Amino acid sequence: MPKRQSTAAKHARQAARGGAQYPQTLAAAEGEDYPPPAPPGPDPVPCPVLPYQVQYLYGSGYDTGRIHGRDYTGSEPRWWTLAWCATAEDARQVAAATIRWSSGARAAQIWGPAPAAPAGTAPGTLQERDLVERLHAGPAPRPDRPSAPFNGTPPGVRPPSPAGDPQPTAAPGADPGDVPGYCLHVWTPETGWRPLAWCTSRGGACVLGADLGVGVPGGRYPFGDVHGPGRNDWAIRARCDRLPDESNAERYAAPTRTFADLYHPDHAADREHHAAQAAAQSAAIWADPGPGRCSQCGNVRPLVWSWDLCDDCYRRSAFDPPITEFTDPDGDLYTDLYDDDPEGRAEAAEEDRLCARYGE
Repeated sequence: MPKRQSTAAKHARQAARGGAQYPQTLAAAEGEDYPPPAPPGPDPVPCPVLPYQVQYLYGSGYDTGRIHGRDYTGSEPRWWTLAWCATAEDARQVAAATIRWSSGARAAQIWGPAPAAPAGTAPGTLQERDLVERLHAGPAPRPDRPSAPFNGTPPGVRPPSPAGDPQPTAAPGADPGDVPGYCLHVWTPETGWRPLAWCTSRGGACVLGADLGVGVPGGRYPFGDVHGPGRNDWAIRARCDRLPDESNAERYAAPTRTFADLYHPDHAADREHHAAQAAAQSAAIWADPGPGRCSQCGNVRPLVWSWDLCDDCYRRSAFDPPITEFTDPDGDLYTDLYDDDPEGRAEAAEEDRLCARYGE
């Protein structure tokens, strides 16, 4: 059967028969004067504290003079949501940064609250949204994005990381899964740490920090952090990335509190508190509220999740050989079962006779 091919490929083959070079003809047929998709409308606001939405249009080939209809992965130019911001000024910074550099977005637009919503309009609906600004990339070729120097931050210079902001509360009627979970914090000597934008992915927050020039010498923001959900609990906020990356001198610097300080008797209350928290978390994760009979010790206790072992036997099985004998407080039950098995009694008697004969 003949292979299916695009119209551009057919035209390129026809031109190649006339003496033209096939790769250049195909690139011109596929990429030249490709109409960009129409700008989309706003999305529903996921949380009231982040009313400004930043969308961007990405399509490969802008800086080379041709807008490709598809890139090498088959992706077509389309609009994406980059971030959600609390103020219009922060949204303008984000939108301007994503179209400034080479291989960046072709256009960006900002949606925000309408100046005056119609009477009776429910909060967070599309009728309250208005186009704040639409930005277009500069003429090609655009400058390359500068990068922060590698291994260039000495220890003691970076300010302590801020505490992670709590996950924003979803708007009434909004899907909690649409609430962005990764917050980009930036630091300046004048304002200190503050949240700049919320993204739906960790990678998107890190790329946005690079577009904003966080950590670049002479840039607006010397330092930045990305906070996101914890590994086991979405409600726990944790630092995911540092901008710029930690240098070797920072990573391997001597701790501010020595081993003797951490285990000093004055810190006994702190150690007991952390140990109680760890025990409570372990019990909540591994223990099933419903009791059951442990297959090792035979006691009726709360069993470890997805196991038939109690917590003590589960922890012991990771270091000690498993217990092969089932010890149950009710031994008469197994005596009755043994008496009802004549073949088992005969095998046991023969084994005892051989052991006595050969001294085993």
